Amino acid sequence: MAQKTEHCENCGCIIGKLEQAYVHNGHVVCNNCNDRLTSKGEGNSLEHQNLSQLSNRKDMEPKRIACPHCKELMDIDADRCPHCGKSGGFSYQYIMGWGLLGTIVGILINVWIFFSTGKEPVDIGTSAFCGAFCGACLCSPMFWIITLPAMCIGVVIGMVHASIEKNKIKKR
Repeated sequence: MAQKTEHCENCGCIIGKLEQAYVHNGHVVCNNCNDRLTSKGEGNSLEHQNLSQLSNRKDMEPKRIACPHCKELMDIDADRCPHCGKSGGFSYQYIMGWGLLGTIVGILINVWIFFSTGKEPVDIGTSAFCGAFCGACLCSPMFWIITLPAMCIGVVIGMVHASIEKNKIKKR
């Protein structure tokens, strides 16, 4: 059963399940902020904080998304869910989707080359068995020449797309 994740009301960071949350003048804070706020010279009051920090507190809150596995909210920049511990943050779906699309495009290019040349699979450098898969088999040189680079290009496009979408969400 997933526990509710705490956020520091001072700096906005996530306070993990195994970390101690502190209460400072009625506000939940992390260990670092608690040490800073209770250290010498700052007293025990939030009044000593910069007023601009207090007014921008809403902007400092981390943007959160649902984990693709357990559906609990997690920080948009996290690579691993703090609730279920599985990897696959915000960028995961974009990278996998574009990578799969690149792989499919690479295979389709191989099939097109295979049928447009009219050559037997052995002439292209693969066995007759691999020719049926035309670029989807690891022993095919066409996989290494066309399919793998297409998949890599798809992954890079997915990373860029995820970054653009993440920045749009953060600006909201």
